[in-house]
Amino acid sequence: MITQIETQLKYPFLYKWQKKGGTSILTNSFHEPYFNLFGKDLSVEDPAPLLNSIAGNFAVVIERENYVLAAVDRVRSFPLFYKIQGNKVLFTDDISSSEKEFIVDEQSIRSFTRIFCTEGDNTLLENWKQIQAGEYVFINKISGEISVNKYFTFRSKTPAKKINLAELKDIFLKVFKSILDEIGDKTIIIPLSGGYDSRCIIAILKGLDAKNIFAYTYGTAGSFEKEIAQQVAQKLHINWHFIEYTPKLLDSFFEEKWKSFSSKNHGFTSLPNEQDFFALLHLQNNNLLPHNAVILSGYLGDYLAGCKIKFDGIGTNEDDQIEYLYLNRGSKYIVNSIRLYEYFGLEWFIPFGAGSILDYIFHVPLEERQTKSGYNNFLSDAFFKPLDIDFKKPDHYFKKAPFKNILKKYLPRKIVSLIQNRNSFNEKKDPNNTMYLRKRLSKITSADRKQKTESFNEMYAKYFIHCLKQEVASGEILQQTNK
Repeated sequence: MITQIETQLKYPFLYKWQKKGGTSILTNSFHEPYFNLFGKDLSVEDPAPLLNSIAGNFAVVIERENYVLAAVDRVRSFPLFYKIQGNKVLFTDDISSSEKEFIVDEQSIRSFTRIFCTEGDNTLLENWKQIQAGEYVFINKISGEISVNKYFTFRSKTPAKKINLAELKDIFLKVFKSILDEIGDKTIIIPLSGGYDSRCIIAILKGLDAKNIFAYTYGTAGSFEKEIAQQVAQKLHINWHFIEYTPKLLDSFFEEKWKSFSSKNHGFTSLPNEQDFFALLHLQNNNLLPHNAVILSGYLGDYLAGCKIKFDGIGTNEDDQIEYLYLNRGSKYIVNSIRLYEYFGLEWFIPFGAGSILDYIFHVPLEERQTKSGYNNFLSDAFFKPLDIDFKKPDHYFKKAPFKNILKKYLPRKIVSLIQNRNSFNEKKDPNNTMYLRKRLSKITSADRKQKTESFNEMYAKYFIHCLKQEVASGEILQQTNK
């Protein structure tokens, strides 16, 4: 029975909590409408429809006389954590500043090193839980009962319908128009890769006559990422900058600047994503990073075409696999990467995590999303071909994409990972020069023969856990918190 409730909201990055009465909102959007929405008495009204109606990114904690509600959005863009000890529950957005005794959970570490984040509502610490994407925690102050509830699930929805090009295009355009209204005259930054998601963003922006667009691409000088991104930028007359991932630049991964970011980023849940760090650091150090700017990230875009990864231990049901993907790898590892943008003083939006897009896509049968007539074909017909930027990206691991997709769907994940890891030792298939980082990690960790065949992320995850345990044992993690 819960009789004591405490909240410690100290978000350590760019955005700040807004509070009115007993409602606290953290969002990257205009916050006033949220206060109006949460003015209802949610002890007598089901919170799920209300939460489900919010298309933007948010975390909310509502404290009323007879209840407390804490929730995150559908993609967990602003994490919330809680700890129950006896009859007391503590909510926070920053475990490091709320905990004094850090006890590592070995079971969570095993999943972390496998999927680069914790599973379910677990964190890397005993006793600490997190609110998952599309969930809310409700505490009835009268009865003392606490419950965790889903208001959105990443599962196929009815009625099922085929992709309608005009309808889905209209949804995309409305999402981007809404974002542009929020951005105003700020510079728009696009991390432009050789893939389809960032290209879709930049194509829609050009179609909507957006101004002040700055794009950057990073990696090795001869990579397909650079080649295709440069073609797109030139075709659309975009201000574009390429950052070569040289050994000198990548060495910053082992320096204080990275450690400063990483210690704030992980939330005892997520492996800090290093990929864009070096690019933004280079731009900042060379006075090339625009001020008063907003990044539009392509995160989750490739997930809209369905789950292409088979996770061990989840079963063969496609809905189970997709839900696992979104709730874990997607929301905790991928989406958590936006902390990096805030660290460099940049606002952000995740267009492909918008509620209206997710609602539509999950009504489309998975097999249709994954076929040639599905999602990728929609991007090509709706946005790429009209601007003459329908460049096809080369395949990474197999000569024929259909064959690759069959293997990825039916072979055990361990075998697929082994094939991918072996191919990643080929410099032509290593566009971000992670081979260099892996070699440095091998020397630092004295990796054995087995470890040297692991992917960079697998080695990095084990290295991260090793460093985290050292910080906990030495008390350094408390020193960082008190800085």
